[in-house]
Amino acid sequence: MVSGNRDLFEGELREPFGDLVEALSERFSAAGLGLRGDRKKSLFRINRDVRFARDKRPYNRHLSAILSPDGTKMEQGVFFVHIGLERCFAGVAWWQPGPALLLAMRNTIATRPGEFRALIEALKQNRLELDAEGCMKRAPRGFEHFMAADLAAAIRNRHFAVRHEIDPAGIHGPALVDDLVDFALRAKPLLDWGRAIAAKVPVTEHLAERARLNLRRGITSADRWLKRIGVTRLTALPTYDLSPRIGPKIGIDFRMARRVDSKC
Repeated sequence: MVSGNRDLFEGELREPFGDLVEALSERFSAAGLGLRGDRKKSLFRINRDVRFARDKRPYNRHLSAILSPDGTKMEQGVFFVHIGLERCFAGVAWWQPGPALLLAMRNTIATRPGEFRALIEALKQNRLELDAEGCMKRAPRGFEHFMAADLAAAIRNRHFAVRHEIDPAGIHGPALVDDLVDFALRAKPLLDWGRAIAAKVPVTEHLAERARLNLRRGITSADRWLKRIGVTRLTALPTYDLSPRIGPKIGIDFRMARRVDSKC
């Protein structure tokens, strides 16, 4: 990004978007939503990963950010805001939950259908409905016997999310914060439902999921750093030890890395 464009991006887009995130964080805290964020940790990068993409444009055509229980992008049960040229929307989601949490959510739907149907009714009264994006075509293993259409469809979900469309004409106005806070409050039943389930999932499972995310990010960061210093080959060997005594850990083996100018 050339200097002039960078200044324009920072001054006209990123800084105002950071102001929006921090204003939402203050309002969410006051409303007791348990979601927070800031301009440093919550905003996604404008740069696109084009390594395996047909579209080689280097920059995204949108700004996006996550507000979460701990203020990072690693947690579940989050608020997401997306302001783009093609679409503007917000979401509250349990997005791509780890295997243990997703199984716990499916088991809750199966064993306590009344609670799930009460959630759906509460969302409906708040003019919201679960998003079916990414839904499995077939029932996951162990849940094939469910005949009730609403429960069967819910169990096939890979995510549990609700969305709110944002009027592009209003993204520069002061009413945007009020609109997004109102949406988050209407979506609170989904947050509460997921948090009650997540609280019963063993801590080691949450740590393992965070370790997996850190590992994926760590390998990518290490790979970029090694390429800068001339290393072209990298074999990363993750190791997990989830015993209660030791806890989760990750190891990366760089023994297979070699420099470009190396003769061996």
